[in-house]
Amino acid sequence: MDAGIIMYYFKALGEVIGLKNEWSLLNETNIEYGDSEYKPVGEFRL
Repeated sequence: MDAGIIMYYFKALGEVIGLKNEWSLLNETNIEYGDSEYKPVGEFRL
């Protein structure tokens, strides 16, 4: 849920400066980095 809130605010702040882009949701596999795993959930193209 935290990622969704951040994505919402990122988009809202972008609209203030004139960006009209949208998030694209990704269906990627997990990325291992050190002892942790991360999952990319979306991308915002500028």
